[in-house]
Amino acid sequence: MVSTSEAPSVILATKLAGEECADFGAGLPQPWTELLPGGQIFAALILCTSFSEKYQGRLMQPGERADVRLPAADGVMAQTWHPTLLHRAGHQEAVAYTWLGDEAAGDRTIYVAFAPMRRKRQFFKIVGSCTGLGDLVCEPLGAEGDRQSVLIAPYIQRKLAKVWGGCGLMEQLSKYVAAYPQHRILFSGISHGATLAQAAALQFQCAQPLADVHAATWNAFKWTDS
Repeated sequence: MVSTSEAPSVILATKLAGEECADFGAGLPQPWTELLPGGQIFAALILCTSFSEKYQGRLMQPGERADVRLPAADGVMAQTWHPTLLHRAGHQEAVAYTWLGDEAAGDRTIYVAFAPMRRKRQFFKIVGSCTGLGDLVCEPLGAEGDRQSVLIAPYIQRKLAKVWGGCGLMEQLSKYVAAYPQHRILFSGISHGATLAQAAALQFQCAQPLADVHAATWNAFKWTDS
């Protein structure tokens, strides 16, 4: 999995597109050498912020497309990608939008973008849940494998369980992975959304060990003692 905390700086993503950026990301570990200059990290950031349930994505329905304008080098025409909203899961305190990358632009990515915190009272719920840790169960789906668990803040545990199960994210995302076997899965979020994205990416990778799962997150808070 990828986390922005492992990269030198996400500010580098503003240097996307253009032949003069052909070597951009050179020297970084995979998949940064592909996702940073390719535009996927920037697209993930826009989808988990501007087009999240908190902002422009609030009234969007599956089938609608977002306009993600990628930064461009001087003198190079900027590209605009049009990812398609596939599924909405959750409400209020934990919301994930699943997007299909713009295949016309060559983007073979399924984005799972978690919305940021909406209300101040969530902060107190998060702080209050840090007094104890629960289990985040990680197990393969439909295959033999070891059942594992990771200690996790109870608030995050409850929200993820509801999004995966009651809101159908696990079922829908598994369906999309089967329908688009050549696509990577990129979880993203900032702050509260970043924490949910990190934990969700871990859980989904355990459930789908053959899937190409990554996470690009910004300013996540600690959710486990592992």
